[in-house]
Amino acid sequence: MTTTASRGRSASPASGARRRPATTPDGAGVDGEAENRVRLTGVLVDPPMVRHSPAGVPIARCLLEHDSEQAEAGVPRAIRFRVGVRAAGEAAAGVLAELAAGSRIRVTGFLVRSRQRGVETDPIIISASRIERLEPESSRN
Repeated sequence: MTTTASRGRSASPASGARRRPATTPDGAGVDGEAENRVRLTGVLVDPPMVRHSPAGVPIARCLLEHDSEQAEAGVPRAIRFRVGVRAAGEAAAGVLAELAAGSRIRVTGFLVRSRQRGVETDPIIISASRIERLEPESSRN
């Protein structure tokens, strides 16, 4: 009789393998687990770039500039930053790809580590699950 030993790690919790926290489809934590959910408005800095994954899935990327005033410790603070946005799939990438630089949008999604690091972005980007086009600032009153 021949026996072989397994050299790979066992996936059972008893072996010390880490389990991923459970989340709902919208990214919210379940049963007190970690949450990762972002909703941010801003203006597109450049036109989105679209590529296709090896499986043919469209992936759009853009740079979003956010500018607002937030209260921090009860004191108003001007907030301005740029963050990368990635949208994968026909629906999300299609909406993003149709927008021009200067478009105001609201992005809903979650934070992920970027594989592509740019000069103007940190290695954390928003993976968009929903993108909404907003009215230009000048037309709102």
